[in-house]
Amino acid sequence: ELNKLFGEESIPMVSEELVEDGMVVEKAFNHFFLMDPLDGTNSFINGEDTFCINLAYIKNNIPEVGFIYAPDYKNNKILWMGGEKIGSFKEVNGKNIEKITAKKYNQEVSIEEKEKWNIKNEEYLHSAIKFGLVADGTFDIYLGKKNKACDWDIAAGHALIVSAGGDLGFLAPDEDFQYGLPQYNAP
Repeated sequence: ELNKLFGEESIPMVSEELVEDGMVVEKAFNHFFLMDPLDGTNSFINGEDTFCINLAYIKNNIPEVGFIYAPDYKNNKILWMGGEKIGSFKEVNGKNIEKITAKKYNQEVSIEEKEKWNIKNEEYLHSAIKFGLVADGTFDIYLGKKNKACDWDIAAGHALIVSAGGDLGFLAPDEDFQYGLPQYNAP
């Protein structure tokens, strides 16, 4: 059904769970779906509610559309979805679809300078739910380290935050995240 939305007969899928330990997946296409069917695995195993499903459509190394679905976050089923051409939206419990907007800042953000910020509350989340909460304005900002993330961990959130008017940046110019690498290595 998703293929119909994108006007393609067949779009390849790359998924974390399809890549076995030590396996290398060659990627010779410029558009594909990128999926993490269980982001926040430890949260799920421990009976916590901060796990989700991530799906992104990547075209020419850019995440154009992203979906993050949290089936049990704070006793709610939440779907965040967004794309550059459509904007960003949030649906709670299968109803009340609302357009969402991320907060915008006019200064560079750095984890190392975190103590300079007037941070009143911090929350640690185990999955891409944090991207949805930034995109919908619940959280002001997410500070994280790129080296802990794989494409399937952040692609949907990247599309979502950008389409909500936010920004996704890294600590240094040489750390731009590249989607659609020539190959995917299993963790």
